[in-house]
Amino acid sequence: MSEKQQIFLAHASEDRTQVRALYRLLVSLGTAPWIAPDSIPVGRQWAPEIRRAIHESRLVIACLSPHSIQKRGYVQREFRLALDLCAEMPGSDTFLLPLRLYPCPVPEIQVSGLSLRDLQWTDAFAGESLRSLLGALGMLDDQYARGLLTVYGDSCSILTALNREPRSVRTYHTGGIPMPAPGDEMPSFVKELEASQSFVVNPVDGSRLVVIPEGEFLMGDPDAPVIFDNQLPSQPHHVVSTRSYMISQHLVTNEQFTTFRAEQKVETTVQASRLHYPPELARHPVTNVTWGEAAAYCEWAGGRLPTEEEWEKAARGLDGRPFPWGWREPSDQDCNFGSPNGHTTEVGQLPQGISPFACYDCAGNVWEWTSSATSQRIEAPDARRHKGECLYIVKGGAFAHPASCCRAGGRYYGDTHTRSALWGFRVVVDAPR
Repeated sequence: MSEKQQIFLAHASEDRTQVRALYRLLVSLGTAPWIAPDSIPVGRQWAPEIRRAIHESRLVIACLSPHSIQKRGYVQREFRLALDLCAEMPGSDTFLLPLRLYPCPVPEIQVSGLSLRDLQWTDAFAGESLRSLLGALGMLDDQYARGLLTVYGDSCSILTALNREPRSVRTYHTGGIPMPAPGDEMPSFVKELEASQSFVVNPVDGSRLVVIPEGEFLMGDPDAPVIFDNQLPSQPHHVVSTRSYMISQHLVTNEQFTTFRAEQKVETTVQASRLHYPPELARHPVTNVTWGEAAAYCEWAGGRLPTEEEWEKAARGLDGRPFPWGWREPSDQDCNFGSPNGHTTEVGQLPQGISPFACYDCAGNVWEWTSSATSQRIEAPDARRHKGECLYIVKGGAFAHPASCCRAGGRYYGDTHTRSALWGFRVVVDAPR
């Protein structure tokens, strides 16, 4: 690129974390992003500097969020200035790009007969939005841009790139990041992802806990199809904030649960995790455990069951992806699913299905108990069967069920007495304040 394109980032100050990540991404692409107040020289007046920057920019990105569409002040002036310039340009030119950082209505701001709603916008949390942004920049043939799409895939969202930019993408075409091949024991992108996370070893059961930082993520899945009677309605995409917590990287195994039973002298039925099991099943997820038994194990291990929100954040990251690995439909390299006559697999056996926070088996293998009870009214035919019982949400799908059940936003329930060869769990430990 012979001359750097100036790109103006119109945004609300409340969105500075994501917008500054976008700024860094644009810098890495070889452009010259402009962002207030960082790009305003010391001692200069804001208003004339912002007007000059918008006039000199090749592209203005209007960063839309619940904050920016309601806020009065500079961000609304920036939108209007860009709209005024855009109205004077040929319709084939891309000058103003509305980008929704989070789900929100596109505001009906109108200048010179042109409204923001008249422009095609893109969602930072949508599949293929990174490719759309690169296309708007005219960079689909750029080597670094191709490297990004090769590493992340064409279905990558902008939020994925903002929240986990590979440290060595620029060396991709010289062999810096080999792509995973089916059957690889540990693909290189998994090694890099694990290296970027913080872990704590639980001294009680020896499990590895992933530290999940506090902050917002995109929850819900309006596209989840209805499959089973014990399924709850899917929620629309919405922003949820969590405190920091730690969650076990792997499902609790037969070996771990048996140690718990032996040490605590917990009496369960024969169907629950057996004291005697074939050695090859030691690291398979424990199943046939009721909600109460799972909660008792978590308490023994110094923690608790995850809430639905905590489970979903760990399983899908921040950008609303339907599956832990992104938007691509599941394959047998990603997770254990679609085998009604099959069985569980050892935890961590399918690293290609790792989540953005380096959690394994969040899709398929076994359903996972959460601590979240549903307050929604259960319709017939399950209403009579569950009358008066507390129903808890389970997540993630299982080896016997189809790919559509592996969507991270899917919501299902079971009562406290439920035992199933398809249901397991993992542990959450509260992070120190």
